Amino acid sequence: MAAVADQPADAVVRLAWADWLEEQGQPERAELLRLRQGLIAEIGGPRRRQREARLRELLDAGVEPPAVRRAVVIGKEKLELVLVPPGTFLMGSPEKEPDREDCEGPQLAVTLPHGLWVPRVPITQGQWKAGTGHNPSCFRGIKQRLPVESVDWDMAVDFCARLSERTGEAFRLPAEAEWEYACRAGTTTAFHFGKTLTADQAVIDTPHPQQVGQYPPNAFGLHDMHGCICEWCLDSATVGDNWTPDRPPTWPPNRRKAEGQVLRGGFWYSIARNCRSASRSSAPPDHGGTRCGCRPVVTAG
Repeated sequence: MAAVADQPADAVVRLAWADWLEEQGQPERAELLRLRQGLIAEIGGPRRRQREARLRELLDAGVEPPAVRRAVVIGKEKLELVLVPPGTFLMGSPEKEPDREDCEGPQLAVTLPHGLWVPRVPITQGQWKAGTGHNPSCFRGIKQRLPVESVDWDMAVDFCARLSERTGEAFRLPAEAEWEYACRAGTTTAFHFGKTLTADQAVIDTPHPQQVGQYPPNAFGLHDMHGCICEWCLDSATVGDNWTPDRPPTWPPNRRKAEGQVLRGGFWYSIARNCRSASRSSAPPDHGGTRCGCRPVVTAG
């Protein structure tokens, strides 16, 4: 796994890891890793639908996604990071997806040339307080590992700066394209779980926040990408804006603060339609409602 962390862009290394897992008597994890690698290596392919279906079968059966993890220390708290490898995906939703909105298209092929270190779960209240000295949340629950909320975009950017100063690593908010890629984890369906989402799979349609990480992860090993808490992205946008082939997501992404900043993922009170992988929303940068949290990332390799 050290070789994977040192060479996150090397697909050969990841496939060698799958061979090693098989030799260790973990054939299902090896299969999951090979499927995931194939799905992020290309957009199309004659057997894509079958491969996605098999990927979900393995995850539904409780197979643990192979993931390189490490932790950084924030005071008395640890922040567990998962390595998301580079790859290609279709950003946005197809025109026939139920509940689709116009701002989710047209679909565009996007390649992430770099890997990402992404927190396994959204930032918790304990982690936020360890980094800033205070807890802005309305629904308090540090011991219950509730996600931090009531965080506006400016506060999230400041938290990234504080994390960077404490850890010596360049934390930042994810670009919108990076967020969707990490959420999909090789899938093209409305949710990484498939075509539908229920309260048995994510923190949705509930009157208050709940503990992070209690529901199954996606194929990258990330939890709570649907529901739980809306996550600020680095991009500036307003609902109704979208990307086009002549104006695709950029690296680095747009860092200009505007009237609206992108939020992704839906939150604890959301219905499923607003938690889809492609669902987009935005809010003013000084808006810190109880739906708003964050999940800072670090570029890898």
